[in-house]
Amino acid sequence: MFRYKMVATAIVVSFLTLGASTAMASGWERIGVEDGVEVHFKEEGDDFSARGEITVDVHIGKIIAVFVNPNERPHWVGNYVDHETLDITRSHERYWLKLDPSRLVSSRDYVIESRYNFDEDKRVFTANSRSVEDERKPEQDCCTRAVSTTKYTIEAVPGKEQTKINVEVQTDPKGRIPRRSVRSAVQDWPVSTLNNLTRRAQIDGMRTDPRVKDWHK
Repeated sequence: MFRYKMVATAIVVSFLTLGASTAMASGWERIGVEDGVEVHFKEEGDDFSARGEITVDVHIGKIIAVFVNPNERPHWVGNYVDHETLDITRSHERYWLKLDPSRLVSSRDYVIESRYNFDEDKRVFTANSRSVEDERKPEQDCCTRAVSTTKYTIEAVPGKEQTKINVEVQTDPKGRIPRRSVRSAVQDWPVSTLNNLTRRAQIDGMRTDPRVKDWHK
């Protein structure tokens, strides 16, 4: 019996140690919860990453209706200044986006390609976005051309009109910016973006995307 307890204890300790090692290896730092959004941050060389998670009392169809509509972008994307759609279908968009991180930092612009996926079985919508080059939008004097990769996961909670939203962004802002300023801006971005997205979805008259109207049942 004593030997059995020792073996069991060793197994538990090994699993706990493995879990801690994995968390440390991932490099994510938990910043905390701000305005309902749980934020994690990671910094690797010139790349800065942030992850934000929130659960909201809003139908997933209203969230997606805002998300996939380019005309809604000014109302919810953090630090938004301007954008131009270059190509668009029901499951894809390529667009130019200009952001103004702060008064102390020059504007950044991106050419982004986003692809959307509707998983009816899991009731999950995903949007994968990445920076690309496009001859229709070369680098301009107005901005520093930055690069980023972003993934949104939007999941319907069955039996409730609640939606879980997760966003993870990795960006290299390019140019010369104090690292402290970049860190602050990247950490704040998921909070403002997810809350703006939620508030916009709650306005009177916001339609429900018909592709996910039954996902909460």
